[in-house]
Amino acid sequence: MELSLEGTAIRELPSSIGRLNGLVSLNLKNCKKIASLPQSICELTSLPILDLCGCSELKELPDDLGSLQCLAELNVDGSDIQD
Repeated sequence: MELSLEGTAIRELPSSIGRLNGLVSLNLKNCKKIASLPQSICELTSLPILDLCGCSELKELPDDLGSLQCLAELNVDGSDIQD
């Protein structure tokens, strides 16, 4: 299952996003109004692709995002995430 919200004016993801078992791609590219991601995104254990490119208001990632063992592609180009 893939979820693309590319270019939408969404401001936040619901915490229920973590219940989308089997999600293999989450595309939030150019969602310029998203400022944070819910901690529940770390429950997407089968997610290999997370695209946050162009999320210019996004300043940080959830602390436990590194626990996503299947995450192979994380694109944060154009976001405000600092090293």
